[in-house]
Amino acid sequence: HGFVPWYLSAIPFFFLPVGIFALRFAVAFIGSATVLLLWPLRKWLGSKGLLAAALFLAVSPSMVYYSRHASQYPFFVFFLLFSLVAAALYLQTRKNRHMLLAALGAALLLTTHDLALIFFGIAASFPLLLYYLDFSEKSRNRMKETAKKTSKKVVFASILVFLIATALIMSCFLSNIPALEEYSASIDFQLQKSFNTGHNKPFQYYALTFLPI
Repeated sequence: HGFVPWYLSAIPFFFLPVGIFALRFAVAFIGSATVLLLWPLRKWLGSKGLLAAALFLAVSPSMVYYSRHASQYPFFVFFLLFSLVAAALYLQTRKNRHMLLAALGAALLLTTHDLALIFFGIAASFPLLLYYLDFSEKSRNRMKETAKKTSKKVVFASILVFLIATALIMSCFLSNIPALEEYSASIDFQLQKSFNTGHNKPFQYYALTFLPI
């Protein structure tokens, strides 16, 4: 797992007495702040949709439960939603800062939990599936137009932000450079493990798990 949750969880100890409250403060704060991330989506969700989404997120048993414990999961959900919101804002406004924020959020997501690799795969496959499965020429032209309008310099800068942020965090801000090699090896091990341990099954295997048999 990444170091971001522990960095953020350590901050309250600088201004709060050492104890359970200080330990859980960052987790509770980030869990509550996740609800606020929905605000930029109000144009898509509408006022009623925004209120409903915020309510469901605020009373979600999983969010409430994990926001009480010093774990990575509230941070993971926060940075995942942060990245998605920033990407959505870029598609709407075409402002470069939103793409850079999305890249930063992706780096913080990866350095929070290695489950980010799964979501990166989903995020990469979605536009491809949308392009090849949506037979509407209008939709395909819109995607091509979006790609053309995206500056190569901004894409390069976003990749750079992602790599620098990941390297800084996983090297303990350059105080432990060998940790980068260890982190790279762990990522490679997990990728190999996902394909070489026999856990990968045919599609029908997973489809049958939904049947009550």
